[in-house]
Amino acid sequence: THQKARIMQLSTMFVCLLLVPSLTLAASRCAEKLKADIYILVDTSGSMSVNEFNTELSFVVGIISNFTIGLSDVQIAFGLYSTKFVHQFDLNKTTNKSTIIEEVLGKKHLKGYTYTYLALEKITQDGYLSSPTHGSRPGVRKYLLLVSDGTSKDRTKTLAAAKVLRDNGVTIIGVDINKAVQTETREVTGNASNFFHVAKFSNLASIVPQVLGRIYQISKLSK
Repeated sequence: THQKARIMQLSTMFVCLLLVPSLTLAASRCAEKLKADIYILVDTSGSMSVNEFNTELSFVVGIISNFTIGLSDVQIAFGLYSTKFVHQFDLNKTTNKSTIIEEVLGKKHLKGYTYTYLALEKITQDGYLSSPTHGSRPGVRKYLLLVSDGTSKDRTKTLAAAKVLRDNGVTIIGVDINKAVQTETREVTGNASNFFHVAKFSNLASIVPQVLGRIYQISKLSK
């Protein structure tokens, strides 16, 4: 089917990104053993087109494709948000990478407004990164990868909700897609080194190695 062909094409394209000569450092990090629980949270508000939303999903696939998925390796949870937050699947849903990728690429554009704080609050309240019921593993580094194209409807609540996550041991990686750098996403991370910016959606693929490299760097430093 067209969907399966798209999945295979994207997986092949992104799994090779870290192997180009200019990115040998990132590639060496990617070859290291990584054990992490990662929640990927994607903005799907009405400020972006359907094609731009699909580009976000392709970026997510680029990230996931470079991980070894498994109970002793990386676990992925996924959610979308706009006016409402929609949790898509838990960390322990499956260890099959192809199934995860197919799930991600099958999601629809929600439209609506950018209520980032609602998503962050629900991730904390429902324990998506802390409860064994949702697949959280004790002693394993927790990450939240936030992909957003703009500022939220309530900056104060968003920053407060992000701080709660960070205080609970979650490392937030922020990806901002906007012509001008949006300081809110940077502040959500609590660390400028965990913030990445692109001016347009078509540039997202270019930062996959940098985002992966930062995750591996943090994991190595925390050992």
